[in-house]
Amino acid sequence: MRQKDSLKPQDIVLIAKLMLLPEEDWRQIDVANALLLPQGEVAKALVRLKKSGLLTNKRVNVSGALEFLSHGLKYVFPAELGAVAVGIPAAMSAPFFDPDLLQGEGDLYVWPSSLGKTRGQIIIPFYPKMPEAVFKDKSLYELMASIEVLRIGRARERKIAFEKIKKVVHVK
Repeated sequence: MRQKDSLKPQDIVLIAKLMLLPEEDWRQIDVANALLLPQGEVAKALVRLKKSGLLTNKRVNVSGALEFLSHGLKYVFPAELGAVAVGIPAAMSAPFFDPDLLQGEGDLYVWPSSLGKTRGQIIIPFYPKMPEAVFKDKSLYELMASIEVLRIGRARERKIAFEKIKKVVHVK
């Protein structure tokens, strides 16, 4: 596979967004606007997702996407952690994980953003405007925070996050 055909980090957010939308009932421009990505970049990402087998026309290969997220994501796109900063709670620090995943006060993770108020260790987002995009979309936020747990979590945390992903995308 040539380098230009390889998946890019923003493709993960795009496939996540598409898994949340009704099958074949979306427009490229609307997805681009929701993800705060240029439409041309979304068009290129759609081509890469089709070549990878994660997308057929406008239909997501959900089982393939779940398999990739569960088993391949942390190897292809390992999480990059940064310094402590203020941002939007990410991974197991997201508010909907509190009952499931306990962590110490010093174990908070954030995506850096002026929209957030939580102080924690930065997880470098898949692309610069991703924190702003997930801040506006609760389902995408829940899905992307769960995906981050798959990248940085331990076995128990990953299992809980994967079950949450299946629930958010309505898979049994």
